Amino acid sequence: SSPDLPLSSLTFAVKDIFDVKGYVAGFGNPDWLRTHEIATSTAPTVLAILSAGATCVGKTVMDEMAY
Repeated sequence: SSPDLPLSSLTFAVKDIFDVKGYVAGFGNPDWLRTHEIATSTAPTVLAILSAGATCVGKTVMDEMAY
């Protein structure tokens, strides 16, 4: 990313409820992860952070179904 962007020096992880193109949002549930399709687009909230220059380093482990 460009050093001129406001978040260019920051990294972040995406909670497993948000779509990231090329990955399955598993909602913390292995059956959900196994039976759902790979995302074809990235969630607008994640795109906003990426567009501001931050670097995504991975997806988080979360409680099942966001509880």
